[in-house]
Amino acid sequence: SLGRVQVKITDPRIGQTFPRPAFQTDGSAGIDLCACIDHQLVIQPGEKAQLIDSGLSVYVEDKNFMAIIVPRSSAGHKKGLVLGNTVGIIDADYQGKLMISAWNRGTEPITIEPGERIAQL
Repeated sequence: SLGRVQVKITDPRIGQTFPRPAFQTDGSAGIDLCACIDHQLVIQPGEKAQLIDSGLSVYVEDKNFMAIIVPRSSAGHKKGLVLGNTVGIIDADYQGKLMISAWNRGTEPITIEPGERIAQL
């Protein structure tokens, strides 16, 4: 549980092969989401957004709140990796898998490794 958001791990590699979701520092506003993929994924410049499984689902306990998925600053600035929908809004009534809509707005291909942290919740 992360405050008013309950997180369910849907991919058994999380906590084993891939990192568990956690705040990286005391001042972190969000937790990093990793790419729960089996093989490297290469996203070409301008390529249509790819949906990448985060290995998690969430439940927002309070209907007056929502969760958001945003790009990691370093991935967006350094690589050009942004979200295909700019910001992913997770409504309180959604309890399915969290999918990351990854889009390459840069000029070079972006390679995403299995377990790589690519967005934040």
